[in-house]
Amino acid sequence: MMQSVNFYLEEYRPKPLSFDSRFALLALVASLIMFIGFGIFKSNHLHSQQQQLSLKQAELKKLESDQLVIQQQMRTNNEKASIDEKIATRQKSLTSFRKILANMSQPGTQVSTPYSQILQQLGEQKSQSVWLTQININSQSLSLQGSSTQTEAIPHYVELLRNSESLKRQFDELKVERDQSDSRYVNFSLTNGRLSDDG
Repeated sequence: MMQSVNFYLEEYRPKPLSFDSRFALLALVASLIMFIGFGIFKSNHLHSQQQQLSLKQAELKKLESDQLVIQQQMRTNNEKASIDEKIATRQKSLTSFRKILANMSQPGTQVSTPYSQILQQLGEQKSQSVWLTQININSQSLSLQGSSTQTEAIPHYVELLRNSESLKRQFDELKVERDQSDSRYVNFSLTNGRLSDDG
């Protein structure tokens, strides 16, 4: 037996969609939950980035501190190397000076007395900030080279040589220049040092 359905009956007719307040409330709650969850996610992500930034800043400060320590160590090593070089130079000058004295003190050495007297007279001119690195004696002329830690001490040393009762030397030329390897020192040279007219 065949059965037929009448779609024109009321219960079989499609009904239009109707807006339900419960659906709107559910959508609102779902949106609110999503918004809160997204906010929590962003907050956690931001907190994580802040922690990473703090760690990076701490690492940067440590690197800067290490760099300062290394720079100070390098500066100290350079200063030590410069001082060692100066000490070696002075030791060489002292050795050369001793050899000159030893040669002059040998018996039979000609014209030893004037040279010995000049060296002795130079040794009498004491200055803590000035030292000689080279002494040249030619006939009646005297040339000196030296270094100092104070520029103003050099003219004072020259004046001591000029006014010395035993030396009385007047130099024709004075040259002063900063040490190229170590700016803390000043090098000078005195040429053609002859006996003063009042000597």
